[in-house]
Amino acid sequence: MNAQDLQRARPSTAQQGEKARGEGEAEGRPLRASSVNEVWAVNFVHDPLATGRKIRVLTVVDAFSRFSPVLVSRFSYRHEDVVRPSR
Repeated sequence: MNAQDLQRARPSTAQQGEKARGEGEAEGRPLRASSVNEVWAVNFVHDPLATGRKIRVLTVVDAFSRFSPVLVSRFSYRHEDVVRPSR
């Protein structure tokens, strides 16, 4: 790795202070739920099985009550599979 590559890989101090929008924040403030059904978190959890295949679990969690109404496990997901459990 030469000096130019290192400079590209290491963000400047101005960039380090900036946060990317859309990662759990709205206008720089974390989303905090004050009641049930106000803020939901959607995530994929994946682990390899003993056979080498990956299993993926779609999780949906209410941020206020921590209730998880949806846990769907599959070996692969299409976008239709992700939208379907929410209906």
